[in-house]
Order: sequence, then C-alpha cells, then structure tokens
Amino acid sequence: MLTRIEKAFRDKELLGVEVARLLKVSESEISKWRKGRAYVPQKYRMPLSNLLGLDISELVDDRGIPKLAEQKN
Repeated sequence: MLTRIEKAFRDKELLGVEVARLLKVSESEISKWRKGRAYVPQKYRMPLSNLLGLDISELVDDRGIPKLAEQKN
C-alpha cells in the first residue's frame, strides 16, 4: 500500500537519493520510510516534513510510523 511519504515523494517528483543526501541518511533508510517498513526517527521528522512541504502529523503517527495514503488521521 502507498504511504503518505511515498505519495509526497511522487507528488514532488523527489528521488530517495536526493532526500538521503539532504538528511544525511542512507538511501536504503529512506526507502524503508517510503514503504512503511521502518519508523522515522524523531530527529528526522521535522526535516523530512519540511522537505516534503507537509505537516509531520500528516506523514507519520506519534511513534513515527508512516501513515497510509488512504488513512484520514
């Protein structure tokens, strides 16, 4: 299923390698966030939301787990 992070990447036409470079994390870690296979650590939540232009609460839950694109809140 599509996560809100993945949808935002597609909408902004961003590549994982670009975001990985800007956030100074591995491209594989970005891939896990996009696919919802790993939580987004606290220190990366605000930078990620700023890059994607969305409030962090739209992207992940309180634990940092990526939300599905179909979920409302």
